[in-house]
Amino acid sequence: MQELRSRPEVVLEGYETPAGDRWFFEDEERRRAFLDAVRESVRQGPEAFAWEAIDVWLPWGFRVADIASEVHLWHGAQDPIVERRHVDFIVQTLPNARLTVWNDSGHQGVARHWGEILEAVTAR
Repeated sequence: MQELRSRPEVVLEGYETPAGDRWFFEDEERRRAFLDAVRESVRQGPEAFAWEAIDVWLPWGFRVADIASEVHLWHGAQDPIVERRHVDFIVQTLPNARLTVWNDSGHQGVARHWGEILEAVTAR
C-alpha cells in the first residue's frame, strides 16, 4: 500500500490496457486525475479495499432477485477486470435488468459513454 501512495502508477504496470481504453490513459490530464484518485483511495490504508472484497460475500440483508425496479447495467466488452460472466449472472438474477454492452470499451467505458448513461438515467 505504501507503494501505491508514493507511486500510484504501479496499478498500471503489468496491466495490459485494452484497445478501447487506451484513449483514456493517453490524455495526460485524465491519467494524472486517475492516478490522484488511486493515491487518495489508499491514503488512509488498505482497509477500504479489504472491506469492499468482504462486502461482496457477506449477506446484504436482501435478495438481488427481489429488486423490482428497473436496473440498467453497462459493460465494456473489453473489460479485463469485470468478467462478462459476472455481468450476465447479475442480469439473469435481476428481474428488470437492462444491459448495454459497449464493444468499443473496457473498464473505462463509463468515461467514454457518460453522456449515454446520463440520458438513460434522466429519461423519466
